[in-house]
Amino acid sequence: MEKISIIVPVYNVEDYLSKCIDSIINQTYRNLEIIIVNDGSSDNSGQMSDQYAKKDERIIVLHKENGGLSSARNAGLDIAKGDYIGFVDSDDYIASNMYEILYNSIINHNCDISIARIQASDREEIKDNRVMVLNKVEALERSILSDDLEVCIPNRLYKRFIFNNLRFETGKIYEDFLIVTDIFLNVENVVYNGNANYHYTIRAGSITHPETIKINEDIIDAASKTLLTIKKENMLKPDIVWGCLRREKDMLNYCTKYMFSNKNRDFVKKSRKLYKSYYPYILRSNLLTFKEKVALAFFCFCFPIYRLIVTRK
Repeated sequence: MEKISIIVPVYNVEDYLSKCIDSIINQTYRNLEIIIVNDGSSDNSGQMSDQYAKKDERIIVLHKENGGLSSARNAGLDIAKGDYIGFVDSDDYIASNMYEILYNSIINHNCDISIARIQASDREEIKDNRVMVLNKVEALERSILSDDLEVCIPNRLYKRFIFNNLRFETGKIYEDFLIVTDIFLNVENVVYNGNANYHYTIRAGSITHPETIKINEDIIDAASKTLLTIKKENMLKPDIVWGCLRREKDMLNYCTKYMFSNKNRDFVKKSRKLYKSYYPYILRSNLLTFKEKVALAFFCFCFPIYRLIVTRK
């Protein structure tokens, strides 16, 4: 039985940590290396992690200064010894058989990545018995379009070679969006298994929670990098382009009342430049209504009118 290294970045999640770690140590797949990276927590998360390590010899706890989610994941990758790599965010939890299903799917379908269905923890369980084997292009497109796969890192099992020369970019908020294209283009085939369940928690205070989200240029950098990479692979399509850009638009929608403040001027300028460069693709996308395309045309090419429309709402 091959070893799976599971990396759990931890930062001030004492109210969620026990449910997360319990769901990992109780996996039906037993050959695990569980790497808990305490990223400078100021609550009891670090002490709780040490207590778990005393109870389960498979657990390794790494304490480090706070550096963010990407830094913590990278620290775990640097010491991981498993044949496969998995990530679980410390405020989430997983079904007891998730890694057994993901591992068997990789073996049975000869794939490099196995993906579980992601489910909000506060919603009723959804039945999904689908098993889909996708090539890397199909997998990347479905992730960008959020059909089934989502732009997400933790709900999957990876062959170790994928991260031999690949690390998360530190100091960024949208780290999953930044790396997912590089991951998929580094493999051949991917399998999705709807019977494997990853439960994520939406909590106040999260950096991507609607109540706390701030205008941040990281999303522009992530979209730009992804689009340039896809362009090099000759994969640009209207819907794919909008799939990359709409996350930035979602953030603008969250922060509309702050969009026109002086401190966000650079964000708006960079955002408009990016939208202008890909507007011919936006115009042909089937994912937008005519009204939305007109609004984006004003945003790109006649910003004073766009501003007038938005501020009148």
